[in-house]
Amino acid sequence: MTENIKPKREAVIENDIEDAVFQAKMEAKRDKIDMEGASRVITKLIKEGEITPSSTVSELMWSINRELEDLKDIKDL
Repeated sequence: MTENIKPKREAVIENDIEDAVFQAKMEAKRDKIDMEGASRVITKLIKEGEITPSSTVSELMWSINRELEDLKDIKDL
């Protein structure tokens, strides 16, 4: 019966590894959601004509930031 019991140090290390893997997976999910959200915002701005292929980087950033602030305001309601 005692064969299946892991030494305390080994169990702690295994738990730390499992926790690190879980945290990495959660961060990847958040990054994926952030990228999907950014893609939707940019697509919306292109469809509305707010940004075009000739837009400068500062114009792009201004439009995107404004849209994100609008979305944040809606979320806070």
